Amino acid sequence: MQIFNKENAINLLAPSKWMINQVNDSHIFGQQEVNCFQIGTSADTKIFFKKDLKKSKNKFEIDYQDFVIGVGAKGIFSDKRKGFDLFLEMINSIKGDQEKKIHVLIFGEETKKSTFIEHRVTILGEINQNDLSHVYNACDLFVSTTRFENLANTLIEANMCGCPVLAFGVGGYNDVIENGKNGYNIEPFDIDYMAKLIKESLLLYEFNREAIAKDTKSHYSVEYRSKILEGILKVNDCE
Repeated sequence: MQIFNKENAINLLAPSKWMINQVNDSHIFGQQEVNCFQIGTSADTKIFFKKDLKKSKNKFEIDYQDFVIGVGAKGIFSDKRKGFDLFLEMINSIKGDQEKKIHVLIFGEETKKSTFIEHRVTILGEINQNDLSHVYNACDLFVSTTRFENLANTLIEANMCGCPVLAFGVGGYNDVIENGKNGYNIEPFDIDYMAKLIKESLLLYEFNREAIAKDTKSHYSVEYRSKILEGILKVNDCE
């Protein structure tokens, strides 16, 4: 969140409606006039863009027929807020008798906890953005089970690569995900329903990756967000 002043008012730039609501409900500014403007997270379209699904899976030595579920964040295993324990319980509730084999692709931190996942697993640890782009492109679904979040870059980056997202509707996630279009917002912390949606995707995958990538680029590119910021500053005489 950023702050700029205009006369006696405090003007805030917030990345999500959730953050704006937090500000409006807060007493930290006392009687000071506060105006909030939403300007969301962006991603670099030169790095995050749709690539060939088969080639991206091959980069990580994953069978093209495997149904790849991506999960990751900095501190994905050690930070309880990231909800890996919820992901573990959810993914293990999906038995391995499906027609397609599930392959879990994890990034963000090294650990041995992956041995508790009852499906094929690849752990990448901390990776650079170029490899991260390939991760999203290799995934059939990206899953977030975070307990608390403002608006994570991972959702925007995954969508920009054409990968649909399943996530609990926490923080600013509701601003990004349109059910059935670029993923699904799930009631926190309904892991049973999340597992149900994954099972349905295993049988019938209905997401249009090309459309997801195109729409996300048009709304969350660095260039588009810069134009929004310029407009806000101009209207508020803060150039």
